[in-house]
Amino acid sequence: MRWRLLGAGIGLFGVGLTLLAPGALGQGATRPPVVTAAVQVTATPSPVRAHNSPLIARNPRNGELVVAEVDARGTRECVVHISTDAGRSWFAGGNMMVKPFTDCSIGAEYGAYFNVFFGSDGTLYIPFAANDPADLTKQRVVTTEDDRDAIVRNIYLARSSDSGRSFTTATVHRFAEGAPDNYSKGVVGAVDPHDPNYVYVGWRQGAFSSKTQKLKNPIAASSDGGRTFGDPVEITSPLGADHPWLAVDGRGTVHAVNWGRTYQLPDPTPLRPINHYSSTDHGKTWKHTVVDPGNDRSYRTPVLVADPDSTTLYVTWFGSATPKNAALKDADRSEIYLRSSTDGGATWSKRRTVNDDAGKGNNHLYPGMSLSPNGRLDVAWYDTRLSPIAAADPESDTASTDVFYASSTDGGATFTPSMRVSDRSSDRTIGVFSNSIGSAGPVGITSTREGAYFAWQDTRNGNVTNQAEDVYMASVGLDGTALTSTTSRKETPSGVYVGVGLAMGMGVAMIAASALSRR
Repeated sequence: MRWRLLGAGIGLFGVGLTLLAPGALGQGATRPPVVTAAVQVTATPSPVRAHNSPLIARNPRNGELVVAEVDARGTRECVVHISTDAGRSWFAGGNMMVKPFTDCSIGAEYGAYFNVFFGSDGTLYIPFAANDPADLTKQRVVTTEDDRDAIVRNIYLARSSDSGRSFTTATVHRFAEGAPDNYSKGVVGAVDPHDPNYVYVGWRQGAFSSKTQKLKNPIAASSDGGRTFGDPVEITSPLGADHPWLAVDGRGTVHAVNWGRTYQLPDPTPLRPINHYSSTDHGKTWKHTVVDPGNDRSYRTPVLVADPDSTTLYVTWFGSATPKNAALKDADRSEIYLRSSTDGGATWSKRRTVNDDAGKGNNHLYPGMSLSPNGRLDVAWYDTRLSPIAAADPESDTASTDVFYASSTDGGATFTPSMRVSDRSSDRTIGVFSNSIGSAGPVGITSTREGAYFAWQDTRNGNVTNQAEDVYMASVGLDGTALTSTTSRKETPSGVYVGVGLAMGMGVAMIAASALSRR
């Protein structure tokens, strides 16, 4: 009798384990999202470190996470960090730099400003620009002109088949010594979601301090998986163009967005529109539409995401509700905006505000965006709503910031209430995020079916003396369970839970799991 009771008890325990399997609560059950505690990604011991512009990506084949960033006061190289346990621990990846072009930060201003992405086959891509640090030292003299324009900065694409443990780096475009528009930065890329042979890299190019030459956006295409590239094609409006962002939709059409901008515009300044360009012939020719009329004082580049299974596009940026915002200067406040297109950019939806505190006097900066495999749109940004002091400037912010997040399941028509992701505010009176340096980029974000992972630059370990900044990350589980595994729970075979129940429940749990599967 005791053995039968013990067996029944074990069997019921096995049933309990099966009932705790993902999805076993039933479709009607809802639990609040779970935000994991922030984890430090970087581990540089230097007290004056300045890790900045982190972006994060997830390998679709094995769930491994990769963060790419640059220490503007250290090696100034683009580096990667890898996690195999959903971000709980991190280790250094391989070297992607090509000697002697190892300076990825160009004196910290604007940061590395690159993006990091995986192809459907699990190949990791990191496009970037780099110069010889000796050139920067040699050119650094006190002048009235910006001497960075004379520095050769080549465009590269690093590829990895092992989530960043090792790299093969190809030269996308090489510049000649003494050319008038060598100064290049803001390098981004995209890969065709269904044909990884097609890879695209774009950047901003032009003399930084020129009052006569417009800035331009060249786009180079590869048909062999990023090993070699053809000559770049320029997608620049008459106003010139600031940093681009690229994406490829479900039909293989490559898209780009940028701000229309010159270094100095006549007074009164015209509006700087957000432009959209699309190419159906792998970057040879481009069509142009306007996403948004913009402002006359524009900030960083908009971020573009394309649905890999359709022609739907999403564009997010931070900007002012007042078109003529240049006159507002420090009184200007920025919101997170979004527009979408379901026809490949031919037409665009009305402008929507993502953050839920619009018009409250807070600044919202550097949005990052990601699309989950089940179609949920995720947006994250730096937010000053919790700052004890008011923000001084909407772009190089001197208030404290936190990372906030919202998501949409209806194509960007509505968003969830803004959710705090960071567990501590970052003081932006220290570090390179602001302070007339502006070495910052979009909040790093990558999505799974159950939630999202985030990466940001953080000053919690810094002070007025050392000005240190580190990279931190956290995750949000939207189904009420923390993201603690690299494998998506909805991708986990149901047989795993059946096996547990069979071993511990002596067959009873197997029956329960089968019933749940039929349900």
